[in-house]
Amino acid sequence: MKILILGGTNFLGRVFVREWLKKHPQYPPTLCHRGKTNSHEFPQLARILYDRETDDMRDVYTQNWDVVVDFSSYYPDSLRVLANKLLGKVGRYIYVSTVSVYDWAKIGDEISENSPILACPDKMRADKTDLSYGQRKAACERELLDLDRLDTVIFRPSVVFGDYDYIDRHYYWLWRAKTQANILLPAEPFKANYTFVNDLAELITRAIFAPKHSVTYNSSTHAPHTITDLVQIASDYFQTAPKLHYLDKQHRENLGINGGKNGFGLWFGLDLNINHERAIADFGIKFTPLVEAIQQTADYYQSIYKNDWKEGWFGLRIEQEKEILAKI
Repeated sequence: MKILILGGTNFLGRVFVREWLKKHPQYPPTLCHRGKTNSHEFPQLARILYDRETDDMRDVYTQNWDVVVDFSSYYPDSLRVLANKLLGKVGRYIYVSTVSVYDWAKIGDEISENSPILACPDKMRADKTDLSYGQRKAACERELLDLDRLDTVIFRPSVVFGDYDYIDRHYYWLWRAKTQANILLPAEPFKANYTFVNDLAELITRAIFAPKHSVTYNSSTHAPHTITDLVQIASDYFQTAPKLHYLDKQHRENLGINGGKNGFGLWFGLDLNINHERAIADFGIKFTPLVEAIQQTADYYQSIYKNDWKEGWFGLRIEQEKEILAKI
């Protein structure tokens, strides 16, 4: 089996390649990436160095591949060029998309694979900002789906967490549960479900071997939970007992606190209920229970930081949080 991985050395792809090599070392994949991030990873594997936005990918599309797993397509125009040139040269194309493709304004209580996805105006197709991320990924999906002769599988994970996570949205709460006596949380008990990276890797593996499949799959990996649930699971694991304090919407707005890079990690201000029954039914997968997934993630950070956990870069700074806690 000849497998090409687009990406594969940063987070999602890195975990997938690690887990794939454990289970299927007889099929070593070829890595295709820019060589800028963790280029030392998997030195035993063949690789093709390229920048898909600027370089000619002749070394990719002049070969035949049984499977392409694409972790790194963010721009629809370059994906269209690549996918068209791969027609007839690839057995199955697996694309890792995102639940950010969904048009939240048009969705009810539950998100299924048939929920409406975002349009992508022409001005967004090459936009480099995070504001167009969902629109661009939705456009990437459409480029693949427009190719009837391409055997495509599209996974839509939610916020992914686990080994090698560099965004720190889950670490934001784990660090607080481990190190802080008082923790500030949003007051509303909104629930959301996220994606454990090991389970996503297993889904992709099963999609490689599946004789039959649908096209799109939501890839959240557990039932919806609140941020308080996450903090309590982590506190139980660390055997800490932080006091939880809640900040209501009006106070958050007055302070300019939201769920972005300077706000609460994992806070979206709405329920996020993603149905993943199609993936379970088609691939027969049993997802890791949330408690175990959080514990494994905590163990990963413990292996890095030992007893000197550092504040992450994402979210509300702890000094600002302490100032707020002193006033409420």
